[in-house]
Formats: sequence, C-alpha cells, structure tokens
Amino acid sequence: FKAANKGDADAQNELGVAYSTGLFGIVDFDEAFKWQKKAADQGHPVAQYNLADMYEKGEGCSKDYKASFEWLEKSANQEFIPAYSEIGVYYKYGYGVPKNIDEAVKWYRKGAEAGDAKGQFYLGYSYAKGQSVEKDYKMAIEWYTKSASQGFTDAQFNLGSLYYFGEGVETNYKKSLYYYREGAKKTMKNL
Repeated sequence: FKAANKGDADAQNELGVAYSTGLFGIVDFDEAFKWQKKAADQGHPVAQYNLADMYEKGEGCSKDYKASFEWLEKSANQEFIPAYSEIGVYYKYGYGVPKNIDEAVKWYRKGAEAGDAKGQFYLGYSYAKGQSVEKDYKMAIEWYTKSASQGFTDAQFNLGSLYYFGEGVETNYKKSLYYYREGAKKTMKNL
C-alpha cells in the first residue's frame, strides 16, 4: 500500500490486480479501477491493458468500448504484446471502432509474430477461413500449432478438427484425438 500511495506505478497495478481478483478476500472493482487508472495514467503498459479490460467488461466503471480501445492502443504503443491481438479482436467485431477485418488481421499477425498465442490462433483462423488473406490450410495449421503448443485451447480444438476432417492435411484420427484431449484437459481444469 505504501509504494502505491507514493505513486509507484508497478505497486498501483499490482494493487489493482489484487482488488480485481479478490486477493484480499473480496473483489472490489471500484478500488481495482482506481488503482489501475492511477498506474495507467503514468504510462504503465500492463495497467493500461488491465484498464482496457475493465472498460470492456464495465468493472468499476461503465462499459465503454471506445475508452477500452484507446487504452489498448496506449498499451500496444508501448509494445505490450497481448494488446496487439486484442486490438485485432476489436477491429474484427467493431468494438469501439468500425469493423475492419484487414486491420484485424494486421494486428493478429503482429501479435502472432511476437509469440502471442491468441494472435497465433486468430491468424490461423484467418487463414482457415480466408479472412483478409487467401485461404491456406497449411498456414492455418502452422499458426494453430504454434498457438496450441502454448496451451491455447481454441487452437487445440481447431487443430483436432482439421486433422479429423482432413482439411489441409491427411485425415489423422490419432492427431485429432490428441489435440481434442489437450484442449479438453485445460477446459476441464478451468471448470
């Protein structure tokens, strides 16, 4: 508390996370928002990302996709990698910005190439569906595999489907079952 009260952005961010996750025995989104905002205003990229999430969900504030997007951009401008893929999602669905699939894929690629599992998944999905890129199952499998290797369940399930139905690869029930099981294991742990 002392460091946060003295203006330490790292401590403010950690305090915000503690309040939002119930580390003190109770979830208090108002306090979480207050501390995340203080850290974000000082340019803390993780706090900016966390604040964007709070605006998206309306936790400790009114739901505001435009404000959420603005904080994501600030975080991304400081090269906080998870913000890249999230910006892509905002463009894909038109959250706080006009829908723009080309812009979405550009941000997915930026995240994917930086090693972000979510970006790798969405870039793989874009190749599988031919969204803003030419449909290419080999590229979809490449990006899904990178994402799946980091435990991203959606990529694991999608790889399972591609191997099951033989899309872009020979049908391989053994690999299909492997990826379905990997995705299911993580999903069951989160229940």
